[in-house]
Order: sequence, then structure tokens, then C-alpha cells
Amino acid sequence: MSGSPGGGIGSRLLSGRPPGFPAFVGMILAASGGAQFAVRAVQALLGGVTVLLAAALARRFAPDRPRVAVAVAWLQAVNPLDLYLATQILSENLTIPCAAGLLLLAARWRAEPTWRRACAVGALGGLATWVRYDLCLDVAIACLVF
Repeated sequence: MSGSPGGGIGSRLLSGRPPGFPAFVGMILAASGGAQFAVRAVQALLGGVTVLLAAALARRFAPDRPRVAVAVAWLQAVNPLDLYLATQILSENLTIPCAAGLLLLAARWRAEPTWRRACAVGALGGLATWVRYDLCLDVAIACLVF
């Protein structure tokens, strides 16, 4: 594989990206003895987390319509793009749950502003930005819109 000298998956992930995703993959590879399957398995679990976060967001915005949350969860679970992404080692697998969690936390913070919730939004926003730089805009938009 191309990348820095030595090739391999780790060398490709460090090419001008924020450090969050390479660190995430590195921790999984270190814990699993270098098994790329472990990275894909954890990313598949993150896909499940994304389904739960999407349902929680739907419940938040349509609290009197529980079927909307169920429909959103099903649509997220069978989304072809997310199913494909779960099979690949890409930063989107960590970015999407971070963004969904950030939106949910921001909505809760706007509904009941507390320092604890503000710190949670800031912490997850910082983590999300560490994974993908463009998520810093999501932090600002989420805090302004919700």
C-alpha cells in the first residue's frame, strides 16, 4: 500500500488528516494485535450507535409521534451508504455518530441550558473537530439553530 515509507494501513491514515481518526484506528489495532477486522467490527458498532442517536433525535423533535423515531431508526439502519461505509476503514464511520451526538446534545442544551450540558456540547464538539476539521462548523450551527 502506498503512503509513507513502510506502507500499511497506519501510514495511509496519517497523511494530513486531523489526529482523531488515526488515533482511534491505532488504539483498536494496538488492542487487537493489528487485526483490521477489529477496526471494521468497532465501526459496525458505531453504525448501531448512529441508529440509536438518529432515533433519539427523532424523539426529541417529534415527541408526540413515537412512530417517527421508529421509522427514522429503520431508515438509518438500512441506509445503503452507511451500510457500505461500515465495511470500509474511513473517518466517516466515526464522524457520523459524533455529529449525531453533537446535534442531540445541542438540542438538549438549548431546551434546558446548564453548564454541564454546555460542557458536554463543547467536549463532544472538540472531539468531533479532532476527528474531522469541518465538524467545527456543526458545533456552531448546532448551538445557533437548536
